[in-house]
Amino acid sequence: MTLQTMLRYATLWSLLVAIISLIVVVHISRRQMQAHLYLEVGKRFDDLLNALPPGVWLARLAPETNLPPPTAELTSNVHRYFAFLLFMYCLADERYLPPAMLRILHAGIHRTLVSPLFAREWSTLRTEFEPYPEFVNFVDALQSKTAPSLHVLAKKFATRRPGKVL
Repeated sequence: MTLQTMLRYATLWSLLVAIISLIVVVHISRRQMQAHLYLEVGKRFDDLLNALPPGVWLARLAPETNLPPPTAELTSNVHRYFAFLLFMYCLADERYLPPAMLRILHAGIHRTLVSPLFAREWSTLRTEFEPYPEFVNFVDALQSKTAPSLHVLAKKFATRRPGKVL
Protein backbone atom coordinates (compact mmCIF):
# COMPACT_ATOMS: atom_id res chain seq x y z
CA MET A 1 0.00 0.00 0.00
CA THR A 2 1.43 3.33 -1.04
CA LEU A 3 1.42 6.54 0.89
CA GLN A 4 -1.01 8.06 -1.59
CA THR A 5 -3.51 5.20 -1.06
CA MET A 6 -3.22 5.53 2.71
CA LEU A 7 -3.90 9.28 2.45
CA ARG A 8 -7.00 8.61 0.34
CA TYR A 9 -8.32 6.14 2.94
CA ALA A 10 -7.50 8.56 5.76
CA THR A 11 -9.31 11.34 3.91
CA LEU A 12 -12.32 9.11 3.32
CA TRP A 13 -12.44 8.09 7.01
CA SER A 14 -12.09 11.66 8.22
CA LEU A 15 -14.89 12.73 5.88
CA LEU A 16 -17.10 9.91 7.19
CA VAL A 17 -16.34 10.85 10.81
CA ALA A 18 -17.07 14.51 10.02
CA ILE A 19 -20.47 13.63 8.48
CA ILE A 20 -21.40 11.41 11.43
CA SER A 21 -20.29 14.14 13.86
CA LEU A 22 -22.42 16.69 12.04
CA ILE A 23 -25.48 14.44 12.25
CA VAL A 24 -24.91 13.89 15.98
CA VAL A 25 -24.45 17.63 16.60
CA VAL A 26 -27.68 18.45 14.74
CA HIS A 27 -29.59 15.82 16.73
CA ILE A 28 -28.18 17.04 20.06
CA SER A 29 -28.92 20.66 19.14
CA ARG A 30 -32.50 19.77 18.26
CA ARG A 31 -32.99 17.96 21.58
CA GLN A 32 -31.51 20.93 23.45
CA MET A 33 -33.90 23.28 21.67
CA GLN A 34 -36.84 21.07 22.60
CA ALA A 35 -35.72 20.92 26.23
CA HIS A 36 -35.33 24.69 26.28
CA LEU A 37 -38.77 25.05 24.75
CA TYR A 38 -40.28 22.79 27.44
CA LEU A 39 -38.67 24.90 30.15
CA GLU A 40 -39.67 28.21 28.57
CA VAL A 41 -43.27 27.12 28.05
CA GLY A 42 -43.41 25.91 31.64
CA LYS A 43 -41.98 29.21 32.90
CA ARG A 44 -44.43 31.28 30.91
CA PHE A 45 -47.34 29.16 32.04
CA ASP A 46 -46.19 29.50 35.66
CA ASP A 47 -46.04 33.28 35.20
CA LEU A 48 -49.62 33.20 33.90
CA LEU A 49 -50.75 31.14 36.87
CA ASN A 50 -49.14 33.58 39.28
CA ALA A 51 -50.62 36.61 37.52
CA LEU A 52 -54.21 35.43 37.81
CA PRO A 53 -56.02 35.71 41.13
CA PRO A 54 -56.35 32.32 42.92
CA GLY A 55 -60.13 32.40 42.50
CA VAL A 56 -59.74 32.14 38.73
CA TRP A 57 -58.14 28.71 38.88
CA LEU A 58 -60.53 27.57 41.61
CA ALA A 59 -63.42 28.56 39.32
CA ARG A 60 -61.76 26.53 36.56
CA LEU A 61 -61.44 23.44 38.72
CA ALA A 62 -64.86 23.77 40.36
CA PRO A 63 -67.25 25.35 37.84
CA GLU A 64 -70.11 25.29 40.33
CA THR A 65 -68.42 28.08 42.35
CA ASN A 66 -69.34 31.68 41.73
CA LEU A 67 -67.31 33.34 39.03
CA PRO A 68 -65.19 36.31 40.02
CA PRO A 69 -66.70 39.56 38.80
CA PRO A 70 -65.35 40.86 35.50
CA THR A 71 -62.57 43.39 36.05
CA ALA A 72 -60.05 45.01 33.76
CA GLU A 73 -57.23 43.16 35.53
CA LEU A 74 -58.95 39.79 35.14
CA THR A 75 -59.70 40.41 31.46
CA SER A 76 -56.12 41.53 30.89
CA ASN A 77 -54.70 38.41 32.52
CA VAL A 78 -57.07 36.12 30.61
CA HIS A 79 -56.01 37.95 27.45
CA ARG A 80 -52.42 37.02 28.31
CA TYR A 81 -53.53 33.39 28.60
CA PHE A 82 -55.18 33.49 25.16
CA ALA A 83 -52.09 35.20 23.69
CA PHE A 84 -49.97 32.41 25.21
CA LEU A 85 -52.35 29.88 23.70
CA LEU A 86 -52.05 31.59 20.30
CA PHE A 87 -48.27 31.36 20.65
CA MET A 88 -48.55 27.62 21.36
CA TYR A 89 -50.93 27.23 18.41
CA CYS A 90 -48.44 28.97 16.10
CA LEU A 91 -45.59 26.80 17.39
CA ALA A 92 -47.71 23.71 16.71
CA ASP A 93 -48.51 25.08 13.25
CA GLU A 94 -44.81 25.48 12.50
CA ARG A 95 -44.15 22.00 13.93
CA TYR A 96 -41.86 23.26 16.69
CA LEU A 97 -43.78 21.48 19.43
CA PRO A 98 -43.17 17.77 19.75
CA PRO A 99 -46.27 15.53 19.95
CA ALA A 100 -45.55 14.67 23.60
CA MET A 101 -45.78 18.35 24.55
CA LEU A 102 -48.99 18.75 22.54
CA ARG A 103 -50.57 15.87 24.46
CA ILE A 104 -49.57 17.44 27.78
CA LEU A 105 -50.89 20.86 26.78
CA HIS A 106 -54.17 19.67 25.31
CA ALA A 107 -55.76 18.35 28.51
CA GLY A 108 -55.09 21.54 30.46
CA ILE A 109 -56.06 23.84 27.62
CA HIS A 110 -59.33 22.03 27.01
CA ARG A 111 -60.27 22.03 30.70
CA THR A 112 -59.46 25.71 30.98
CA LEU A 113 -61.30 26.85 27.85
CA VAL A 114 -64.53 25.03 28.67
CA SER A 115 -64.69 26.61 32.12
CA PRO A 116 -67.45 29.22 32.48
CA LEU A 117 -64.98 31.97 33.37
CA PHE A 118 -62.83 31.54 30.27
CA ALA A 119 -65.93 31.14 28.09
CA ARG A 120 -67.25 34.43 29.47
CA GLU A 121 -63.93 36.21 28.92
CA TRP A 122 -63.53 34.71 25.42
CA SER A 123 -66.79 36.34 24.37
CA THR A 124 -65.19 39.67 25.32
CA LEU A 125 -61.73 38.98 23.88
CA ARG A 126 -62.68 37.07 20.73
CA THR A 127 -62.45 40.15 18.49
CA GLU A 128 -58.82 40.68 19.54
CA PHE A 129 -57.91 37.40 17.87
CA GLU A 130 -59.98 37.68 14.69
CA PRO A 131 -56.83 38.34 12.59
CA TYR A 132 -56.10 34.64 13.30
CA PRO A 133 -59.27 32.90 12.08
CA GLU A 134 -57.89 29.35 12.43
CA PHE A 135 -57.06 30.06 16.07
CA VAL A 136 -60.50 31.57 16.70
CA ASN A 137 -62.12 28.49 15.14
CA PHE A 138 -59.92 26.26 17.27
CA VAL A 139 -60.94 28.02 20.52
CA ASP A 140 -64.60 28.08 19.48
CA ALA A 141 -64.48 24.36 18.69
CA LEU A 142 -62.75 23.56 21.98
CA GLN A 143 -65.37 25.49 23.89
CA SER A 144 -68.14 23.70 22.02
CA LYS A 145 -66.35 20.40 22.74
CA THR A 146 -66.06 19.47 19.06
CA ALA A 147 -62.38 20.26 18.55
CA PRO A 148 -59.73 17.75 17.64
CA SER A 149 -56.86 17.42 20.05
CA LEU A 150 -53.69 19.41 19.55
CA HIS A 151 -52.03 16.09 18.71
CA VAL A 152 -54.47 15.62 15.80
CA LEU A 153 -53.80 19.21 14.76
CA ALA A 154 -50.08 18.50 14.80
CA LYS A 155 -50.64 15.66 12.34
CA LYS A 156 -52.74 17.99 10.19
CA PHE A 157 -50.00 20.61 10.25
CA ALA A 158 -47.39 18.00 9.35
CA THR A 159 -49.21 17.32 6.08
CA ARG A 160 -49.31 20.92 4.92
CA ARG A 161 -46.57 23.34 4.08
CA PRO A 162 -45.19 25.05 7.20
CA GLY A 163 -45.05 28.79 7.42
CA LYS A 164 -48.62 29.45 6.44
CA VAL A 165 -49.89 32.46 8.36
CA LEU A 166 -52.90 31.66 10.50
